[in-house]
Amino acid sequence: MPQIRIRDAGGLVRTVARIRMRDEAGNLRTIQRIRARDGSGILRTVFQYMQVTLSAYEYTKQLNSPPPHTSSAAITATPTGGMAPYTYAWSSVFPNSTSVVSPTSATTHFNGAVANGNTINPAWVCTVTDATGAVSDSPAVNVIVNGV
Repeated sequence: MPQIRIRDAGGLVRTVARIRMRDEAGNLRTIQRIRARDGSGILRTVFQYMQVTLSAYEYTKQLNSPPPHTSSAAITATPTGGMAPYTYAWSSVFPNSTSVVSPTSATTHFNGAVANGNTINPAWVCTVTDATGAVSDSPAVNVIVNGV
């Protein structure tokens, strides 16, 4: 699917991720899909809105005994919109001492290590790509690990 790109006021070219308009009652609505006919008269989707939600946005784990390793509860990224099949890529927001167990799956766990008396609070996002190449990032999930 071709991407819609615009130039912002500062001159940067940006890819359109969401298009919104007001309905008859004045409510702001997200456009889910735009279709247009190509040169052969075939109706094609030229824009498909996709959003990614997570099953949890924070997970806290208390460690009570050595060794200080933990695994989080399962976190699942769920795309809405876009076109299946989807691919998934989990990545850290900043360098940290945790790792993702299944970096290319919709559902994953995070492993971490922390010394007693310390806390780590890494953030992770999931980038989802649909069959047309449209890309959307999830909100960040915080995996908080406390060494007790």
